[in-house]
This record gives sequence, structure tokens and C-alpha cells, in this order.
Amino acid sequence: LQGIGREIAKFIFEQPGQRLIATARDPSTLSYLPDQGDKVFKAALDVTSPESVDKAFEAAAAHFGDSF
Repeated sequence: LQGIGREIAKFIFEQPGQRLIATARDPSTLSYLPDQGDKVFKAALDVTSPESVDKAFEAAAAHFGDSF
């Protein structure tokens, strides 16, 4: 993430009680966010691929469970 996306992700992460699903074509670019499984989930996502969108959504739902 760059620019506004990166700043929004950092802002949400800093808010108490919020969870963040951060996505990027290359999840290694999300390294500026800490690995906190209960608060942050990082996933690969190519918005031009419906299959990629489905996989990212399913992975996030599985990660956060019913509270997603």
C-alpha cells in the first residue's frame, strides 16, 4: 500500500478495538503493519481477479471467525 491506503491502514490499526484486513498483491509490502493475529490480517489480493477476491474474503472470515 502506498499513499492514502497505507495511511488509512495505519490509522485503523491505531484505533482501540478495531480489526484490520490489509490486502496487497504482494503481502510482503504490508510489513509496516505489525503481525498481530487478533487485530491484523494480511492477505494477497488482486482486485482484477474475482477468484483472488473470493480467496481473500474467505481467508479473512476464517481468520477472524464469527466475529468477522
